[in-house]
Amino acid sequence: MQTQPLFQSFRQRLAEQGTPITQWARDHGFNPYGVYRLLNGYELGTKGKSRTIAEAIESFVSQAA
Repeated sequence: MQTQPLFQSFRQRLAEQGTPITQWARDHGFNPYGVYRLLNGYELGTKGKSRTIAEAIESFVSQAA
């Protein structure tokens, strides 16, 4: 998974919809802090909760395509 282009697409799509990242995180049952850690590169998204978040982001972005 190429994370940086994926995360850029994710941020762009949320901006187009006018949805804050925090709201998206809560709507999908995630802690906003965990989502921001993943988006900012503090988590790799390879294990545990960060992987679950990364998969949800990937699914969200792929729905737009």
